Amino acid sequence: NKVIKLSLNKKIAEMEKTISAIEKVYRTLAGDKKTVMEEYWIGRYTTPGLAGKLGVDETTVRRWKRLIVYSVAIELKYL
Repeated sequence: NKVIKLSLNKKIAEMEKTISAIEKVYRTLAGDKKTVMEEYWIGRYTTPGLAGKLGVDETTVRRWKRLIVYSVAIELKYL
């Protein structure tokens, strides 16, 4: 039982750390990049659908998604 509780506590702490990093990155984003984060990961838009909605090229949406992922990774000290 103690091992399970310790394991769960570690997992919960890691999840809280990840949530905090995502929220911090989200607060730093502006305009369309914030929309990409909201609509792609929460709203479940596809890259082409999101590009059409925002009126930008799909490559731009992909670049913004990559920037967001890298920013979270940096915040979590994975990079």
